[in-house]
Amino acid sequence: MPRWSVEVIDRNSQAVRSVSVRAPTANEAQLKVAATDAGIVGSATLVDMEDDHRGDEHALSVNKHGDQPKVGHRVGGPLRPYAASEFRLARTLTILLVAFAVGLLVLGNVANAADFPGWGWLTIGGLICWLLSKIPAAMLLFKCWNQIQDGYQVTTPTKAVALCFVPFFNLYWIFVAYCGLSSCVQRYCHRHESRSVQLPSKELAWIWASLHVVLVLAAVLALFIPVDTYVGQKVTPSGLEPRPLLVQPTVVLVLAVGWIVAQLLYVYVVHHMARAAIGIAASASRETVSAR
Repeated sequence: MPRWSVEVIDRNSQAVRSVSVRAPTANEAQLKVAATDAGIVGSATLVDMEDDHRGDEHALSVNKHGDQPKVGHRVGGPLRPYAASEFRLARTLTILLVAFAVGLLVLGNVANAADFPGWGWLTIGGLICWLLSKIPAAMLLFKCWNQIQDGYQVTTPTKAVALCFVPFFNLYWIFVAYCGLSSCVQRYCHRHESRSVQLPSKELAWIWASLHVVLVLAAVLALFIPVDTYVGQKVTPSGLEPRPLLVQPTVVLVLAVGWIVAQLLYVYVVHHMARAAIGIAASASRETVSAR
């Protein structure tokens, strides 16, 4: 059975010490230490897999899904189980801000077509809402990764969030951060036998991520499509000439519709993430109460 080094924080002096314990998973190691009331339980680090009971049936069952923890891998996670309300709040804020962003941007385009003077402010408001939606979405993504840090995860919460904001590289990383999260949550629930958790849809995450990448690449390619539509005039050395639009209106319309569809899919992905996280948080809370 694996041996874990669990950090314990003294409630009075706030001193940090390590406690060695054997358990099949980091979560169970932390629960064993919590049951002793030694202090506030922190992260766990896998020390080794070698002992006289390596063939134990319970120890082997940990790897029945093909997962293998890494020796020396520091297992993080919250010091206490996340409350379900934390995920509900982040989900609600993300969905509301995305909805406002889509609504304001659509109204801005309609107002522009109708020559309404305030269309620019509607568009700016929509962009601000869309940017603000990234804050609760990043918090939700961080916490979803953080609560499954039992030594088998493919990335850390900080990397999962930070690399989503790296231009161009994030076109690949969203598959790890979101699609990978769905896979890791499913395996985490299988390992911990959390049957009551509603698992997130990996297929839905893949569809959203693929559409997002296609739209970004299409938007870049659209800049190189010849434009035969003109608006106004521009001054040149030879006189006034028609000013072409940057992108074909038809292409803009297709990209806009695709973007709206992608945002709707993203809302569903966020909902599925939060729903699974709420179930895992509830299971962790029950396990903590049982351990005490």
